[in-house]
Amino acid sequence: MIDNKLTKLLSTLSRKEFTRFREFAHSPYFNKHKEVKALLNYFDRIYPKFDEKNCHRKKIFKKIFPGENHDQSKLAVVFTYTQRLMEEFLVSERVREDKYLKNRLLLKDLRQRKQFKLYESRLGKTQKGLDYHGIRDSSFHQREYELAVESDYFYTTIRRKGKDFSLDQQMRSLDHYYLAEKLKSAVEIQIRRKILKQEYINPMMKPVLGAVQEYHHLYREIPAIDLYYRIFLMVTQQDTHYYFDALETLQAKERYFPKEELATIYNYFQNYCIGQINNNNPAFLKEIFLLYQLQLQQELIIDEGYLSDLHYKNIVTTGIRLQELEWVKNFIEQYRQSLRPAVRENAYSFNLASYFHAVGKYDEVLALLQEVAYSDFRYNLGAKALLLRTFYEQRSFEALYSLVDSSLQFLHRNEHLADALRTGYSNLFRLTRRVAHLQGNWQYWSGEKRRREMSRLEEEIEEAKAIFNKAWLVQQLQKLKTGLTD
Repeated sequence: MIDNKLTKLLSTLSRKEFTRFREFAHSPYFNKHKEVKALLNYFDRIYPKFDEKNCHRKKIFKKIFPGENHDQSKLAVVFTYTQRLMEEFLVSERVREDKYLKNRLLLKDLRQRKQFKLYESRLGKTQKGLDYHGIRDSSFHQREYELAVESDYFYTTIRRKGKDFSLDQQMRSLDHYYLAEKLKSAVEIQIRRKILKQEYINPMMKPVLGAVQEYHHLYREIPAIDLYYRIFLMVTQQDTHYYFDALETLQAKERYFPKEELATIYNYFQNYCIGQINNNNPAFLKEIFLLYQLQLQQELIIDEGYLSDLHYKNIVTTGIRLQELEWVKNFIEQYRQSLRPAVRENAYSFNLASYFHAVGKYDEVLALLQEVAYSDFRYNLGAKALLLRTFYEQRSFEALYSLVDSSLQFLHRNEHLADALRTGYSNLFRLTRRVAHLQGNWQYWSGEKRRREMSRLEEEIEEAKAIFNKAWLVQQLQKLKTGLTD
């Protein structure tokens, strides 16, 4: 029963939501089935442990139909009724939370009942309410359009006197909504093309872009159009000045967008920076670091009160590459408790070890990596790579060779690893062993043999499709080449 649709849905409810659903089910207006009430009373007692032990069908049947012989079809009917009731509850909650939607439904009902005095009063209040939060995303213009339609209906069918500008507002709001949504879709299409290599048929995109470009002096005042137009230019044009232009616009107008949308928008900027970094434009390391800081300030990368361990690691890695070491150390400690409990200690130990590696405290690195649980393959491979670099920095080449052998075996045997992951780590371990071998024999080989081996390594590194920690590997080779090693 743990795979049942109802129990899966119930498990997504918070304690407060579950209590409200139980109260909803006990209202005779919404539910008259006593078996549904009994089922939810039982689920309320076991919440949130919807496991096999508590949710076995025979156990549930006894709770709902005490003293009766088990009848699975009878139990299935109760679950079906409860599932339907749950769906009604979820819709009811969304309407309750959305004041605009509630008013729109009320306006329609008042209009159909010909209660025009109440209708006009509610229409005015709803129009004023649109400006209450100051949000100017595309949905604002959609709602503005819908209310203009209502206002025009009221004018043409009821009032019919004096001047009225609702039709003009209706057309203008529809244009704003349409252009904003088309530009949002255009940006997303560009992003997906790079990931999925999929083509999209979008015949109206050309006239949309032409209209926005021609009348941009007007659309600058519409945040949802102006910002997405600039982001579209950022993701389609080569010149990086479009990035800075779009970022300046975002920072000036981000107050007009809801938090959820801002998180998506910042992700576009992050992806752009990652692309630039991958194209050997290291200046964008500072840009992505700035983006992370801006998102932390606004809690845009905090989900349900938690910072993902992936963001945690990426922020630490970026800060270390920029040598913002004091900031990194403070960040690691400050956000430790913001990590989800299931990954907290692994993520904390691993990232603190990364910091200690950056400041050259290799004994601290080794001690912390002993605390990383290697059952999680992400930390397993990340810790191995960090250990590899630490052994190299310490010139512990025997330990390094042993680690390389065991790591390559692990990569070969683990069938569940993605090919890109396996290739990137395999190349790191294999080529680091080659660099370590060159380092260990540097003083014993002739100048000609050094140059020959160095040339082979540089060529192999250059031709490798993917190497994790490539910058570090190239740096070690460069140190050898310029005679900067101990």
